[in-house]
Amino acid sequence: MLKQIAIVLVLIMGINSVTNGQTKTTQRGTTEKSKTLDRFEKNPTADCSTKPDFQFKSLGYCIYYADAEAKLSRISVGKGDSAMRIEYDLPPHFSWGNWLSIRRDFDSLVDLSGFTGLKLSVKIEVLSKAHLRLTLSDVADSKKIDNDELWWFDFDASVLNDHSGKWKTLTLPFKKFTLSYGEGSRRNDGRLDISRIKAYEINFVLEGSAHVKGTIIVDYLRAYYVDPK
Repeated sequence: MLKQIAIVLVLIMGINSVTNGQTKTTQRGTTEKSKTLDRFEKNPTADCSTKPDFQFKSLGYCIYYADAEAKLSRISVGKGDSAMRIEYDLPPHFSWGNWLSIRRDFDSLVDLSGFTGLKLSVKIEVLSKAHLRLTLSDVADSKKIDNDELWWFDFDASVLNDHSGKWKTLTLPFKKFTLSYGEGSRRNDGRLDISRIKAYEINFVLEGSAHVKGTIIVDYLRAYYVDPK
């Protein structure tokens, strides 16, 4: 009886497990195609040493900053599932503030053609007034993968200042990514090519002279495409 009730609830809520290349039915009756980019359960294997501002490697991720601190750890978020906790410390360093980047380079270029954007699940443990940014790194020529270009998606400041303590899913449409600019930016052809994604970064940006610290848990970064029916 309990099993039958559970099945009915799943059908009503439209919830299914999602893996690479599979689809699920959403609450609105549309079909969502999904491709997993990172479950934050295993250590990536990329070499970080040739990148500018590289400081150290943690859990397989490359950590970059000028004057900041980051601590990465894995935590259990359910049976057989884990997520990554990021503790960050950003003192004012530049005239405008400071930054910190946590980067994952993929083993080969990732093709996200046909997808609409990205989704990332997050939960805030320690609030801060920093800004959360996600960066995509693409290449214009697959034979010149070191000549990458950085594209930014800046979230509202309220994301890292969320008092709810609950998991939230952030949505990042590709059309709202903007080309990086200023110190630390990299460019090639000025066009986001989602068929040649080399890496992504989780960035924390401080604007102003305050010293900020915070903690965020991240889980399940994936590309999505919703096809209305």
